[in-house]
Amino acid sequence: MRFCGLGRPAAAGSRAVSSFRSSARSSEAKRSGETKPIVSATKWISCTLGLACLPVLIVSCSPQTPAPPATPAAAATPDLSHVQCRAIVKDALRAARQYVDNSGTGVIPPDYWGDEIAGLHPLRVSEEVEPNIIVYIVLAENPESGLCVCQLDSLGNATPPAVSHLVKLCADPDLDGVLYRYWR
Repeated sequence: MRFCGLGRPAAAGSRAVSSFRSSARSSEAKRSGETKPIVSATKWISCTLGLACLPVLIVSCSPQTPAPPATPAAAATPDLSHVQCRAIVKDALRAARQYVDNSGTGVIPPDYWGDEIAGLHPLRVSEEVEPNIIVYIVLAENPESGLCVCQLDSLGNATPPAVSHLVKLCADPDLDGVLYRYWR
């Protein structure tokens, strides 16, 4: 009786035994100079280690995913420290609460921005107020990109902004909002 893997008996004509034999034959063929296809390593691994270990090995041996492509917002948005991110959240929410938009445009004038937002030199700062405050700090056009601050509701949830691409930058639980990098 032959054993395959973790002490399991294998039938004489079983696939695992034939895979092991074919991989051994292909190794011998390699040494002798013959060119035959090499049996995949997963078949050999399933024979020697048992099928229970196979999913772990495949996951641990899977190739690394490539880095995501550079986003348009990353080019427009400077690298910010954690302290700067926190200050931007506070300034944006304060500006949205203090400014009353009578014109209906949603654009917050520079007088209300605060030092951290003014230091970014945005093209404009605009707000949406339903259902919660969302402040857009627009740093580039075509495509529009920049920073977005979403106010947290009483349960601690942020209303997601109406943009297709978001990257969370700062979501400290002691702040009243969440800072995102966005582009659309």
